[in-house]
Amino acid sequence: PDFVFDGGGIEHFEITSSLENKKGSMFKIDKSVNERKKSEFIQNVKNQLYNSTPNPGTITSDSFKEIYENFSYENFINSLIKNIDKHNTSLIKQNYENKIVIYLIEQQTARLFIKDNKNSGEFYQLHNDKKALTLIKDKLINVNYLVYVNLDEIEILDISKIDSLIENAKEYKNIIGGRLIEISLINSIDL
Repeated sequence: PDFVFDGGGIEHFEITSSLENKKGSMFKIDKSVNERKKSEFIQNVKNQLYNSTPNPGTITSDSFKEIYENFSYENFINSLIKNIDKHNTSLIKQNYENKIVIYLIEQQTARLFIKDNKNSGEFYQLHNDKKALTLIKDKLINVNYLVYVNLDEIEILDISKIDSLIENAKEYKNIIGGRLIEISLINSIDL
């Protein structure tokens, strides 16, 4: 496990709602490319500022915008299952039977969204998704808790109560991927 405590451990891993291939998630690949572009942009802004004529008392703002799309529920489920299987195998090798085991699952991609028949809906929550909970029940072996962290929410699932969660969960028909926009601001003050 990534974190060990007396009587158990926490296994931390990331999942994605982005398409994955042998090189990794498309989100991570695009993010890496954008990080280089952002660094170049910031350096250009600094160079322009240093090479400009001083103008005391002025404030300037520049921004770098990153937009990430093409997220899907299908990719989310595939990533969830792939990573649970991988960490189950690792857990078996490390002999964590009869200990408290927590899977800390982090999703850094955009939130999923449950769209209704109108132009509205609600954010996806793992504890309400019958399909995902059923897959988790079938896959989790010797895991006591699952902590699901996305951009702005944390869900803690007690796996001993998964049957009750499944019974109260919903069968969603229209879960769609969201969009993630990151804006970096560069503010300059000429004193």
